Amino acid sequence: MDKVVRRAALAANQAKRKARIQAARDRRDEIRKYFQERQRYERLLRDRVHAERKTRREDWLKGPLAPKRDAAELDGVYGTLPPQLMNGVELPREDRTGFVNFAVGDRVVVVKGRERGKIGIVGSVDVKTRMVTVNEMNAIDIRYPKFILQEENDKRQYRTISLPYSFNDVRLVVPLSNDHTGKLEDVVVKHMYGGEPFLEHGYGVETPRHTRYISGLDVEIPWPNPTAPDYEDQPVDTLRLQVEERSHIPYLNDYPFPSSVIDELRNKFSKFRTRHDPEWAAMKEEEDRLMREHETKTWVTPKTSAVARKIKQREMEREQQRDENGNYIIPEETASYIEQFLAKKAARKQKQKQVS
Repeated sequence: MDKVVRRAALAANQAKRKARIQAARDRRDEIRKYFQERQRYERLLRDRVHAERKTRREDWLKGPLAPKRDAAELDGVYGTLPPQLMNGVELPREDRTGFVNFAVGDRVVVVKGRERGKIGIVGSVDVKTRMVTVNEMNAIDIRYPKFILQEENDKRQYRTISLPYSFNDVRLVVPLSNDHTGKLEDVVVKHMYGGEPFLEHGYGVETPRHTRYISGLDVEIPWPNPTAPDYEDQPVDTLRLQVEERSHIPYLNDYPFPSSVIDELRNKFSKFRTRHDPEWAAMKEEEDRLMREHETKTWVTPKTSAVARKIKQREMEREQQRDENGNYIIPEETASYIEQFLAKKAARKQKQKQVS
């Protein structure tokens, strides 16, 4: 049984180590993919700018002889941008903001770009790219491919949409009361943070649950009124009454499911298994006991039996040499030798005293 426990522990540690290595590898791949996507996105923008500069100079130099550019694939959509510019680049998971302090319906002011200084309403928030879309701002014309137009009712070749802004390019506008005048004034919030308490919103509401505050003042910034989507019941929907009905009541005296079903839920012979059947565990413990008994058992041979008899005979002779108190009896030869030695030692000391 000890081998089984040790094998499960080693397998679990090895799996954890592999998971750490795989997580680090995935992290590196994610970062590499992010930089590749960002480089591709920036290259696409640069190529568009360079192409437009080249086209503008060519049109200025040639004048009436300039080529007609709104033809072929660009017929009717010349001057529009490809759909690849609609979405930004997703940040790695570990680099994303912990608390997103923007929500749909917030009033923000643009601090960078051609719309600088304008105030608008947030239309959407993308947590993965850390970007917000402001309604009716930063609008551009995006052309759509033909295979997309075939599946939609709107057959327009291009549509006007608002490109998203980065979180660093917008600031939240909050109405605060002026201490001197007592009137509400719009204040641009540069720094804010999120924290407790966490709120409960309705189902389908994308407003964050945390509470946001102005840094330094610790003034709470209220969220815009969230509107829960209105879902209409369909004939294929399950009624709430049926969902909340308890169709299974477990009993303490019975298993929640047949014992044979558990082998279908997990691998019966998995090396990660730590809980085993009592019969199997008892069998493994009996095997361990027999193994220990086999290891400690001494094999009997003619030589080992003769040596054992001699050792036993010596022990019996030693026991016979003990007295009633359990002390060993000194043989006569040993006693006489000790007396002679003590006598010689005493004579030697007496001679030394006479000489001195």
